[in-house]
Amino acid sequence: MSDSQPPVVPPVEPVPSVDAAPGSLVPQPVVAPAGPPAPPQPRSRRGLFIGLIVGGAALLLLILAGVIVSGVLAGQRTPEASVARLLQSVIDGDSAAALGELAGAPNGPDFLLADGVYEASSGGITDYRIIGSDRNFDTAIVRVEITQDGDTYTADLQTENTGRELVFFDSWRVAPESLPTVRIDYPRPADMSLAVNGVEIPSFTTGTVLGVPALPGTYTLDAVGGTENYGAESVTVSPRFGSAGDLDAELPVTLTEAGAASAQAAVNAHLDGCLAQATFTPGPACNFAISNTSGYPYTTITWTLNARPTVTFEAYTGNSGSSLSAGWPVVPGDDGSATLSASGSDASYEYTGSGTVNVFQTGVITFPDGTAVFTSPELD
Repeated sequence: MSDSQPPVVPPVEPVPSVDAAPGSLVPQPVVAPAGPPAPPQPRSRRGLFIGLIVGGAALLLLILAGVIVSGVLAGQRTPEASVARLLQSVIDGDSAAALGELAGAPNGPDFLLADGVYEASSGGITDYRIIGSDRNFDTAIVRVEITQDGDTYTADLQTENTGRELVFFDSWRVAPESLPTVRIDYPRPADMSLAVNGVEIPSFTTGTVLGVPALPGTYTLDAVGGTENYGAESVTVSPRFGSAGDLDAELPVTLTEAGAASAQAAVNAHLDGCLAQATFTPGPACNFAISNTSGYPYTTITWTLNARPTVTFEAYTGNSGSSLSAGWPVVPGDDGSATLSASGSDASYEYTGSGTVNVFQTGVITFPDGTAVFTSPELD
Protein backbone atom coordinates (compact mmCIF):
# COMPACT_ATOMS: atom_id res chain seq x y z
CA MET A 1 0.00 0.00 0.00
CA SER A 2 1.32 3.36 -0.98
CA ASP A 3 2.07 6.13 1.44
CA SER A 4 0.43 8.75 -0.77
CA GLN A 5 -3.18 9.30 -0.11
CA PRO A 6 -5.76 10.88 -2.37
CA PRO A 7 -6.82 14.35 -1.36
CA VAL A 8 -9.64 14.53 1.04
CA VAL A 9 -12.62 16.37 -0.29
CA PRO A 10 -14.49 18.12 2.46
CA PRO A 11 -18.15 17.37 2.68
CA VAL A 12 -20.50 19.88 1.11
CA GLU A 13 -23.18 21.21 3.26
CA PRO A 14 -26.59 20.42 1.90
CA VAL A 15 -28.38 23.41 0.39
CA PRO A 16 -32.05 23.58 0.90
CA SER A 17 -34.03 23.11 -2.27
CA VAL A 18 -36.81 25.44 -3.12
CA ASP A 19 -38.92 22.58 -4.39
CA ALA A 20 -37.99 20.21 -1.55
CA ALA A 21 -40.23 19.62 1.34
CA PRO A 22 -39.42 21.53 4.48
CA GLY A 23 -36.65 19.93 6.42
CA SER A 24 -35.44 17.81 3.48
CA LEU A 25 -32.08 18.10 1.74
CA VAL A 26 -31.22 17.87 -1.95
CA PRO A 27 -27.69 16.67 -2.75
CA GLN A 28 -25.57 19.09 -4.92
CA PRO A 29 -22.79 18.16 -7.39
CA VAL A 30 -19.31 18.20 -6.10
CA VAL A 31 -16.96 20.55 -8.12
CA ALA A 32 -13.32 19.70 -8.08
CA PRO A 33 -10.96 22.66 -7.60
CA ALA A 34 -9.41 24.00 -10.87
CA GLY A 35 -5.87 22.96 -11.61
CA PRO A 36 -3.03 25.37 -12.55
CA PRO A 37 -3.41 27.14 -16.09
CA ALA A 38 -1.77 25.47 -19.08
CA PRO A 39 1.56 27.09 -20.07
CA PRO A 40 1.43 29.23 -23.36
CA GLN A 41 2.50 27.44 -26.51
CA PRO A 42 5.65 28.90 -28.17
CA ARG A 43 4.88 30.90 -31.46
CA SER A 44 5.83 29.17 -34.70
CA ARG A 45 9.11 30.53 -36.08
CA ARG A 46 8.25 29.20 -39.49
CA GLY A 47 5.11 31.37 -39.75
CA LEU A 48 7.06 34.46 -38.73
CA PHE A 49 9.68 33.76 -41.37
CA ILE A 50 6.99 33.34 -44.06
CA GLY A 51 5.41 36.65 -43.06
CA LEU A 52 8.73 38.43 -43.37
CA ILE A 53 9.28 36.95 -46.83
CA VAL A 54 5.81 37.97 -48.04
CA GLY A 55 6.17 41.52 -46.70
CA GLY A 56 9.62 41.93 -48.19
CA ALA A 57 8.43 40.66 -51.56
CA ALA A 58 5.53 43.10 -51.54
CA LEU A 59 7.85 45.97 -50.71
CA LEU A 60 10.25 44.90 -53.45
CA LEU A 61 7.40 44.74 -55.98
CA LEU A 62 6.28 48.19 -54.92
CA ILE A 63 9.78 49.57 -55.39
CA LEU A 64 10.13 47.88 -58.78
CA ALA A 65 6.75 49.26 -59.87
CA GLY A 66 7.84 52.72 -58.82
CA VAL A 67 11.08 52.39 -60.77
CA ILE A 68 9.21 51.17 -63.86
CA VAL A 69 6.60 53.94 -63.67
CA SER A 70 9.34 56.51 -63.10
CA GLY A 71 11.23 55.20 -66.12
CA VAL A 72 8.11 55.27 -68.28
CA LEU A 73 7.25 58.82 -67.22
CA ALA A 74 10.79 59.99 -67.79
CA GLY A 75 10.93 58.25 -71.17
CA GLN A 76 7.78 60.05 -72.29
CA ARG A 77 9.43 63.43 -71.71
CA THR A 78 12.67 63.10 -73.67
CA PRO A 79 13.53 65.10 -76.81
CA GLU A 80 13.24 61.93 -78.87
CA ALA A 81 9.78 61.16 -77.46
CA SER A 82 8.48 64.63 -78.30
CA VAL A 83 9.76 64.39 -81.86
CA ALA A 84 8.24 60.93 -82.21
CA ARG A 85 4.83 62.16 -81.02
CA LEU A 86 4.90 65.10 -83.42
CA LEU A 87 5.85 62.93 -86.39
CA GLN A 88 3.23 60.32 -85.54
CA SER A 89 0.58 63.04 -85.31
CA VAL A 90 1.66 64.29 -88.74
CA ILE A 91 1.34 60.76 -90.11
CA ASP A 92 -2.11 60.47 -88.52
CA GLY A 93 -3.19 63.75 -90.10
CA ASP A 94 -3.84 65.35 -86.71
CA SER A 95 -2.47 68.87 -87.05
CA ALA A 96 -3.77 69.96 -83.63
CA ALA A 97 -1.87 67.19 -81.87
CA ALA A 98 1.26 67.88 -83.91
CA LEU A 99 1.19 71.58 -83.07
CA GLY A 100 0.59 70.66 -79.43
CA GLU A 101 4.09 69.16 -79.36
CA LEU A 102 5.67 72.53 -80.08
CA ALA A 103 7.36 74.51 -77.33
CA GLY A 104 5.37 77.59 -78.36
CA ALA A 105 3.15 79.06 -81.02
CA PRO A 106 4.58 78.85 -84.56
CA ASN A 107 6.24 81.99 -85.81
CA GLY A 108 4.46 83.73 -88.66
CA PRO A 109 0.89 83.76 -90.00
CA ASP A 110 -1.14 80.56 -89.89
CA PHE A 111 -2.32 80.52 -93.51
CA LEU A 112 -1.07 76.94 -93.99
CA LEU A 113 -2.04 75.84 -90.47
CA ALA A 114 -5.66 76.97 -90.64
CA ASP A 115 -8.37 74.47 -89.76
CA GLY A 116 -8.78 71.85 -92.44
CA VAL A 117 -5.80 72.94 -94.54
CA TYR A 118 -3.30 70.26 -93.46
CA GLU A 119 -5.99 67.60 -93.28
CA ALA A 120 -6.71 68.23 -96.99
CA SER A 121 -3.04 68.08 -98.00
CA SER A 122 -1.33 65.18 -99.75
CA GLY A 123 2.20 63.84 -100.10
CA GLY A 124 2.79 63.80 -96.35
CA ILE A 125 5.09 61.82 -94.07
CA THR A 126 4.45 58.08 -94.05
CA ASP A 127 7.31 56.78 -91.89
CA TYR A 128 10.21 57.94 -89.72
CA ARG A 129 13.15 56.59 -87.75
CA ILE A 130 14.99 58.46 -85.03
CA ILE A 131 18.72 58.16 -85.67
CA GLY A 132 20.17 59.98 -82.68
CA SER A 133 20.27 63.15 -80.65
CA ASP A 134 22.70 65.67 -79.24
CA ARG A 135 21.85 67.53 -76.01
CA ASN A 136 23.31 70.83 -74.96
CA PHE A 137 21.90 72.05 -71.64
CA ASP A 138 18.29 73.10 -72.35
CA THR A 139 18.30 72.36 -76.08
CA ALA A 140 18.71 69.18 -78.05
CA ILE A 141 18.97 68.31 -81.73
CA VAL A 142 17.17 65.13 -82.79
CA ARG A 143 18.18 63.65 -86.14
CA VAL A 144 15.43 61.78 -87.94
CA GLU A 145 15.18 59.76 -91.12
CA ILE A 146 11.85 60.66 -92.74
CA THR A 147 9.90 59.15 -95.62
CA GLN A 148 7.70 61.72 -97.32
CA ASP A 149 5.81 61.30 -100.58
CA GLY A 150 7.98 58.31 -101.47
CA ASP A 151 11.31 60.04 -100.80
CA THR A 152 13.55 59.42 -97.79
CA TYR A 153 15.68 62.19 -96.30
CA THR A 154 17.25 63.15 -92.99
CA ALA A 155 16.42 66.23 -90.97
CA ASP A 156 17.55 67.79 -87.70
CA LEU A 157 14.72 68.91 -85.42
CA GLN A 158 15.51 71.25 -82.55
CA THR A 159 13.87 70.66 -79.18
CA GLU A 160 13.70 72.75 -76.02
CA ASN A 161 13.50 71.97 -72.32
CA THR A 162 10.22 73.58 -71.24
CA GLY A 163 10.58 72.94 -67.49
CA ARG A 164 9.63 70.18 -65.09
CA GLU A 165 6.48 68.09 -64.94
CA LEU A 166 5.31 66.07 -61.94
CA VAL A 167 8.09 67.75 -59.92
CA PHE A 168 10.87 65.39 -61.00
CA PHE A 169 10.80 65.08 -64.79
CA ASP A 170 12.24 67.45 -67.42
CA SER A 171 9.76 68.13 -70.21
CA TRP A 172 10.94 68.57 -73.82
CA ARG A 173 9.07 69.97 -76.79
CA VAL A 174 9.93 70.59 -80.45
CA ALA A 175 11.03 74.16 -81.16
CA PRO A 176 8.59 76.06 -83.42
CA GLU A 177 11.55 77.04 -85.61
CA SER A 178 11.80 73.40 -86.70
CA LEU A 179 8.71 73.77 -88.88
CA PRO A 180 9.42 74.44 -92.56
CA THR A 181 8.31 77.81 -93.95
CA VAL A 182 6.92 79.10 -97.23
CA ARG A 183 7.08 82.50 -98.93
CA ILE A 184 3.74 83.29 -100.56
CA ASP A 185 4.01 85.83 -103.38
CA TYR A 186 0.55 86.75 -104.63
CA PRO A 187 0.06 90.44 -105.49
CA ARG A 188 -3.45 90.75 -106.89
CA PRO A 189 -6.40 93.05 -107.50
CA ALA A 190 -8.92 93.60 -104.73
CA ASP A 191 -11.45 91.22 -106.30
CA MET A 192 -9.17 88.19 -105.87
CA SER A 193 -8.36 86.11 -102.79
CA LEU A 194 -6.39 83.01 -101.76
CA ALA A 195 -7.46 79.44 -101.02
CA VAL A 196 -5.17 76.65 -99.78
CA ASN A 197 -6.22 73.04 -100.34
CA GLY A 198 -9.73 74.29 -101.01
CA VAL A 199 -9.94 76.34 -97.80
CA GLU A 200 -10.30 80.09 -98.41
CA ILE A 201 -7.88 82.20 -96.35
CA PRO A 202 -9.51 85.60 -95.70
CA SER A 203 -6.63 86.67 -93.46
CA PHE A 204 -4.28 86.77 -96.46
CA THR A 205 -4.61 90.46 -97.26
CA THR A 206 -1.16 91.44 -98.50
CA GLY A 207 0.75 90.67 -101.66
CA THR A 208 3.88 88.96 -100.37
CA VAL A 209 4.32 87.21 -97.03
CA LEU A 210 7.55 85.66 -95.78
CA GLY A 211 8.07 82.86 -93.26
CA VAL A 212 4.68 81.16 -93.38
CA PRO A 213 5.01 78.00 -91.19
CA ALA A 214 3.67 74.67 -92.39
CA LEU A 215 3.60 70.99 -91.52
CA PRO A 216 5.30 68.74 -94.11
CA GLY A 217 3.02 67.86 -97.01
CA THR A 218 1.87 69.07 -100.41
CA TYR A 219 -0.29 72.17 -100.51
CA THR A 220 -2.22 73.58 -103.48
CA LEU A 221 -2.61 77.35 -103.53
CA ASP A 222 -5.48 78.61 -105.67
CA ALA A 223 -6.26 82.12 -106.88
CA VAL A 224 -9.91 82.82 -106.18
CA GLY A 225 -11.65 85.35 -108.42
CA GLY A 226 -10.39 87.06 -111.55
CA THR A 227 -12.16 88.04 -114.76
CA GLU A 228 -11.98 87.35 -118.46
CA ASN A 229 -9.11 89.84 -118.55
CA TYR A 230 -6.85 88.41 -115.84
CA GLY A 231 -6.32 85.43 -113.58
CA ALA A 232 -3.70 83.17 -111.97
CA GLU A 233 -2.78 79.52 -112.20
CA SER A 234 -2.72 77.26 -109.14
CA VAL A 235 0.63 76.35 -107.65
CA THR A 236 1.72 73.50 -105.37
CA VAL A 237 4.47 73.46 -102.78
CA SER A 238 5.81 70.57 -100.68
CA PRO A 239 7.61 71.85 -97.56
CA ARG A 240 9.84 69.39 -95.69
CA PHE A 241 11.52 69.32 -92.31
CA GLY A 242 15.08 70.55 -92.44
CA SER A 243 14.54 72.91 -95.37
CA ALA A 244 16.84 75.94 -95.35
CA GLY A 245 14.94 79.20 -95.86
CA ASP A 246 11.52 79.77 -97.34
CA LEU A 247 10.06 77.60 -100.06
CA ASP A 248 8.63 79.89 -102.75
CA ALA A 249 4.95 79.77 -103.71
CA GLU A 250 4.31 82.29 -106.47
CA LEU A 251 0.91 83.00 -107.99
CA PRO A 252 1.43 85.63 -110.70
CA VAL A 253 -1.81 87.28 -111.83
CA THR A 254 -1.36 87.71 -115.58
CA LEU A 255 -3.48 89.05 -118.39
CA THR A 256 -5.51 86.61 -120.39
CA GLU A 257 -5.49 86.74 -124.17
CA ALA A 258 -8.55 88.99 -124.05
CA GLY A 259 -6.97 91.16 -121.37
CA ALA A 260 -3.73 91.54 -123.30
CA ALA A 261 -5.63 92.55 -126.42
CA SER A 262 -7.58 95.15 -124.45
CA ALA A 263 -4.34 96.41 -122.87
CA GLN A 264 -2.58 96.69 -126.25
CA ALA A 265 -5.51 98.66 -127.62
CA ALA A 266 -5.24 101.09 -124.69
CA VAL A 267 -1.49 101.52 -125.23
CA ASN A 268 -1.98 102.13 -128.95
CA ALA A 269 -4.73 104.64 -128.29
CA HIS A 270 -2.47 106.60 -125.96
CA LEU A 271 0.28 106.87 -128.58
CA ASP A 272 -2.19 107.75 -131.31
CA GLY A 273 -3.50 110.54 -129.12
CA CYS A 274 0.00 111.90 -128.70
CA LEU A 275 0.70 111.77 -132.46
CA ALA A 276 -2.53 113.60 -133.21
CA GLN A 277 -1.34 116.72 -131.37
CA ALA A 278 -0.07 119.53 -133.60
CA THR A 279 2.79 120.49 -131.34
CA PHE A 280 6.50 119.95 -131.04
CA THR A 281 5.98 118.60 -127.47
CA PRO A 282 2.91 116.34 -127.25
CA GLY A 283 1.56 115.55 -123.81
CA PRO A 284 0.80 114.70 -121.17
CA ALA A 285 3.09 111.71 -120.65
CA CYS A 286 3.80 111.20 -124.36
CA ASN A 287 7.55 111.20 -123.63
CA PHE A 288 8.76 112.28 -127.03
CA ALA A 289 9.30 115.74 -128.54
CA ILE A 290 11.36 117.78 -131.02
CA SER A 291 12.85 121.17 -130.27
CA ASN A 292 12.25 124.09 -132.66
CA THR A 293 15.77 125.47 -132.74
CA SER A 294 15.15 127.56 -135.90
CA GLY A 295 12.82 130.00 -134.23
CA TYR A 296 10.47 130.00 -137.22
CA PRO A 297 6.80 130.34 -136.37
CA TYR A 298 5.58 127.09 -137.88
CA THR A 299 1.84 127.00 -138.29
CA THR A 300 1.35 123.47 -139.56
CA ILE A 301 2.74 120.58 -137.56
CA THR A 302 2.12 116.92 -138.31
CA TRP A 303 3.37 113.74 -136.66
CA THR A 304 3.69 110.53 -138.68
CA LEU A 305 4.31 107.14 -137.06
CA ASN A 306 7.01 105.24 -138.89
CA ALA A 307 7.10 102.17 -136.61
CA ARG A 308 5.00 101.43 -133.56
CA PRO A 309 7.01 100.55 -130.44
CA THR A 310 6.49 97.14 -128.89
CA VAL A 311 5.61 96.45 -125.25
CA THR A 312 5.07 93.50 -122.96
CA PHE A 313 2.69 93.18 -120.04
CA GLU A 314 4.06 91.78 -116.80
CA ALA A 315 2.15 90.12 -113.98
CA TYR A 316 0.19 92.26 -111.58
CA THR A 317 2.20 94.13 -108.99
CA GLY A 318 1.08 96.11 -106.01
CA ASN A 319 4.00 98.51 -106.39
CA SER A 320 4.49 99.75 -109.90
CA GLY A 321 6.82 102.51 -108.74
CA SER A 322 6.86 106.33 -108.85
CA SER A 323 3.42 107.85 -109.28
CA LEU A 324 1.75 104.84 -110.89
CA SER A 325 -1.02 102.87 -109.27
CA ALA A 326 -0.95 99.12 -108.79
CA GLY A 327 -1.66 97.11 -111.93
CA TRP A 328 0.00 95.30 -114.82
CA PRO A 329 3.31 96.99 -115.72
CA VAL A 330 3.84 97.91 -119.37
CA VAL A 331 7.47 97.23 -120.20
CA PRO A 332 9.10 98.79 -123.28
CA GLY A 333 10.31 96.45 -126.00
CA ASP A 334 11.65 97.66 -129.34
CA ASP A 335 11.54 101.39 -129.89
CA GLY A 336 9.37 102.83 -132.62
CA SER A 337 9.88 106.07 -134.47
CA ALA A 338 7.85 109.08 -135.49
CA THR A 339 8.55 111.95 -137.88
CA LEU A 340 7.44 115.55 -137.41
CA SER A 341 6.74 117.68 -140.46
CA ALA A 342 6.29 121.43 -139.99
CA SER A 343 5.66 124.36 -142.32
CA GLY A 344 4.89 128.04 -142.12
CA SER A 345 5.34 131.39 -143.88
CA ASP A 346 5.63 135.08 -143.36
CA ALA A 347 5.62 138.06 -145.70
CA SER A 348 9.04 137.21 -147.04
CA TYR A 349 9.48 133.44 -146.81
CA GLU A 350 7.86 130.04 -146.79
CA TYR A 351 9.69 127.55 -144.61
CA THR A 352 9.46 123.89 -143.75
CA GLY A 353 11.12 121.59 -141.29
CA SER A 354 11.13 117.98 -140.21
CA GLY A 355 12.66 115.64 -137.68
CA THR A 356 12.48 112.06 -136.51
CA VAL A 357 12.52 110.77 -132.94
CA ASN A 358 12.50 107.38 -131.29
CA VAL A 359 9.27 106.50 -129.52
CA PHE A 360 8.77 104.10 -126.61
CA GLN A 361 5.96 103.44 -124.16
CA THR A 362 5.94 102.50 -120.49
CA GLY A 363 3.36 102.62 -117.72
CA VAL A 364 0.70 100.44 -116.13
CA ILE A 365 -2.60 98.83 -117.13
CA THR A 366 -5.66 98.79 -114.90
CA PHE A 367 -9.26 97.64 -115.40
CA PRO A 368 -11.39 100.04 -113.36
CA ASP A 369 -14.61 99.22 -115.23
CA GLY A 370 -13.71 96.03 -117.05
CA THR A 371 -11.90 97.83 -119.87
CA ALA A 372 -8.15 98.37 -119.95
CA VAL A 373 -6.83 101.81 -119.09
CA PHE A 374 -3.20 102.73 -119.82
CA THR A 375 -1.45 105.22 -117.56
CA SER A 376 1.98 106.50 -118.53
CA PRO A 377 4.36 108.42 -116.27
CA GLU A 378 5.65 111.85 -117.12
CA LEU A 379 9.34 111.34 -117.79
CA ASP A 380 11.97 114.07 -117.82
